[in-house]
Amino acid sequence: MRPRSSIPWIVCAVSTVCLVAGGCVMFFTPAPSVKAVTPITLLLSGEMNGLIEPCRCSERQLGGISRRAGIIKSIASQPLNVLTLDNGDVVSMMGRQEELKYETAIMAMNRMGYAAMGVGEGDLALGLDYLVSMQEVAQFPFLCANLLRDGKRVFPSHVTRPVKGGPGEPSVSVVGILSPKFDQRVKSLDPRLSVVRPGPDFRALIESLVEGSQLIVALAHMSVAEGTALAKQFPQLDVVVCGHGLDEPLAQPVNAGKALVVNTGTKGRSLVRLDIAGRTETGRPVAKYGVIRLLPELLEATDVATLFSEYVAIVRNEGLLDEMRRFDLPKGGPYAGSYACQYCHETAFDVWKKSAHAKALATLQQLTPRRDHDPECVACHVVGYPHLTGFESLAKTPALAGVGCESCHGPGAEHIKDTRKPYTRSGERECLACHTADQSPHFSYRKHFAKIKH
Repeated sequence: MRPRSSIPWIVCAVSTVCLVAGGCVMFFTPAPSVKAVTPITLLLSGEMNGLIEPCRCSERQLGGISRRAGIIKSIASQPLNVLTLDNGDVVSMMGRQEELKYETAIMAMNRMGYAAMGVGEGDLALGLDYLVSMQEVAQFPFLCANLLRDGKRVFPSHVTRPVKGGPGEPSVSVVGILSPKFDQRVKSLDPRLSVVRPGPDFRALIESLVEGSQLIVALAHMSVAEGTALAKQFPQLDVVVCGHGLDEPLAQPVNAGKALVVNTGTKGRSLVRLDIAGRTETGRPVAKYGVIRLLPELLEATDVATLFSEYVAIVRNEGLLDEMRRFDLPKGGPYAGSYACQYCHETAFDVWKKSAHAKALATLQQLTPRRDHDPECVACHVVGYPHLTGFESLAKTPALAGVGCESCHGPGAEHIKDTRKPYTRSGERECLACHTADQSPHFSYRKHFAKIKH
């Protein structure tokens, strides 16, 4: 049973804000009457969506498994009961590069000491059989109570972990559940799969975990609204971790029944921390809540950074840059390269030649590890990749290396043949295709276009 004795502690509320290292913000206020439990620290991640490391071609990019590993290992080295959990969607698409990302992430999570991971619909894009094989690599279970194949559960529904130092050997139980809204999507991936609504079987599972569990955590791969409804439907749940619909973690947990509902944000930019050390008289967990932003100044874990370097080497050695499927040309005919533009647009060409755009591929070559063979990086540092007649390699298509005229204006060969044919005028939309919030966190069209105005 859950121990209950009075101590003063803290409850989740927005009244006092404390900034700590790594961009963590904790919200708390004194509580007059709280019941003690053995302290537990939950570290929560999820919705990485394939961004295992920022590209680092611009400043102040957030996220990365190396920084996450550094902060997790730092927290775990303290005298705390730490339970590290992930809510799935390590990737969100299919393909060989996504498989390599998934494998790298799982090996990194092994080194971070993860206790469990929920299964997301993005992970299932890799194929159920692939995920089952990766369960053999992971040193922690993949959880999902309501994903069935041919009517049978594929992954364990839950896992129970002991809590050190607690009276009567208390434990934390973690259950995994996938939103029924993903049923049609997973069926499109594999007709044998189904996502069933949580009902009597799920209730029986949760009730069976109450005895002896100090805390029941649901890795609920669903929106905060769905997670809130889940917490109210199953009041035995103490913490519901959601993973869809919000790019950033909540400013504070949502109180739903007696549960705390949180979310992890997307693209691995943050780590959510929940320090639980008590319960209110109604049974709700009492906790400090923090969002740790994975900022560039955080110390990286060298062993995980090495894993990422190995991933980059495999991408290069497998020739994924050449293997990328080529798309049809956009309107405007074949690519010609920026040097073909200089004869009619001499002033504009001179501006381009002196700009960082002209040296964009070199930026990838100077990174550690260098990323000039990574298809995801190269696409924004050359002309026309991965379209037909676009960049192939520095050896084959040197005139298309770097961000050139056609990166913004579109293919120009037809215009060069007959200048009476209209040529696309570029604007902010073209810039934002590559200068996204993740890749260029401080990009300003007005400010940065002034550097290349022509």
